[in-house]
Amino acid sequence: NISNSDGLKEAIAQFKDVTNITDVLERFMSDLIHEGEERARMLCPKDTGMLEAGITSTLKSAKYTVTGSVICESDHAAFVEFGTGVVGANAPYPGDMGTYKRDVPSPKKDVTGGWRYLGDDGQFHYTHGHVPNPFMFQTAEYMKMIAPQIAKGIMNNDKQE
Repeated sequence: NISNSDGLKEAIAQFKDVTNITDVLERFMSDLIHEGEERARMLCPKDTGMLEAGITSTLKSAKYTVTGSVICESDHAAFVEFGTGVVGANAPYPGDMGTYKRDVPSPKKDVTGGWRYLGDDGQFHYTHGHVPNPFMFQTAEYMKMIAPQIAKGIMNNDKQE
């Protein structure tokens, strides 16, 4: 969530004297989520391609309100993002994980916290989990950073027209 970031506040300040604010905000948000979607695709692991295929963006607009999002709808996106098992629980995550728990007790786990799973290759594999790969967190941080530049670019284009 980048809605309270300094970068987004700075970007919105660029639009203070705009009369067609909804149109300008739509262009801003469209450009921002496009860049975010591209960054998420670049950062996500490419193992099976399922994560990359699950990355989408949405833009919604109503009078004076424009919202956009970049998400990964893959079933295992949270496991990759936050990590899993004892390995993930012992590795730091750079952001807020909300209610996500990485090392959840399960009757499928052995005494060391490991478990077996059936892989895409049809074979059983043993794991203790994996460390976080925060590709969506990194995408959000990138979007916060580039928001002011996108806003300035839109305002400069409007002044030239």
